[in-house]
Amino acid sequence: MTETVEQKIQRLDKLKAQKQTLLDRAKAVEKRIARAESTEKTKQRKQESQIKLLLGVAILGAAQRDRNVFSALSKAVEGLSEKDRERITTSDLWISTQKTILQREVPAPTPSTETEIGQLVTRATQLMNKAQ
Repeated sequence: MTETVEQKIQRLDKLKAQKQTLLDRAKAVEKRIARAESTEKTKQRKQESQIKLLLGVAILGAAQRDRNVFSALSKAVEGLSEKDRERITTSDLWISTQKTILQREVPAPTPSTETEIGQLVTRATQLMNKAQ
């Protein structure tokens, strides 16, 4: 059986329509994939922001208890852009942390190595010998 020209044209049109349908479906799938990836990235950014916030709270808490940590934190803040530095240093949280740290008495340094302990013992012995 031979196909007529009209039948060939109809079959070609039908194939073109099927092709377009498949292309439309592919675009819809790509959009869904992109949306899912975007949602996943948003979730990841949110989790990272929460982690950064928790770390910040922990560091600020440590800075309120230890001048050395606060000093290191202050130096780190100095390295930020002017805009970020201003946002941090003018915040109520930063100001209250500064007040807390300034109100604490400066504790005597605690020796941490055997050398430092040895030096302190030697110094104390020398002072006791002079006093006698």
